[in-house]
Amino acid sequence: MLKKIANFVGFDVCWFALVLSAAAGVWGWGIAAVIGFAAITLYWGGQRRSDLIVVASALLIGLIVETTLIQTGLIGFESDFPSSQIAPLWMLGLWANFALTLNHSLAFLKQRLGLAAAIGAALGPFAYYTAGEVFGAAHLSPPMWQGLAALALAYAIATPLLLAIARRFESRGG
Repeated sequence: MLKKIANFVGFDVCWFALVLSAAAGVWGWGIAAVIGFAAITLYWGGQRRSDLIVVASALLIGLIVETTLIQTGLIGFESDFPSSQIAPLWMLGLWANFALTLNHSLAFLKQRLGLAAAIGAALGPFAYYTAGEVFGAAHLSPPMWQGLAALALAYAIATPLLLAIARRFESRGG
């Protein structure tokens, strides 16, 4: 239980580090935080193979989702390294950060994919709205509801998909 709590706290710390550093234009600090979180999770988490596969999957899905949202003009980012035309590195850090919870603090959702879809549909857009409106790291183009709806759909699909991948590759003994 302590590991699950630590995983959730680590996720939150990295989320804030990524968003705040991107808003300040120094996205590297957030990436460094996620690399540290990943190292700790991979070392102590007991699901190294699954975690690596889920992170790689999340990076690919995140690249596709974020780039699509940018290309359609629904969303933009304050810090857009390496290019304003594709998903910024710090956003991919958020996807990796999220993936590092799926075998740990959010593992209970592996058997509840419908609930995972609903949570993804609600919390994905909320996270973007918070990152943009509160911290200034992203901006949803008007009318904002279109971007939020696209995010809800993307996360309603991506969250259970990533959990299914995590379940498929989980270590039965860890």
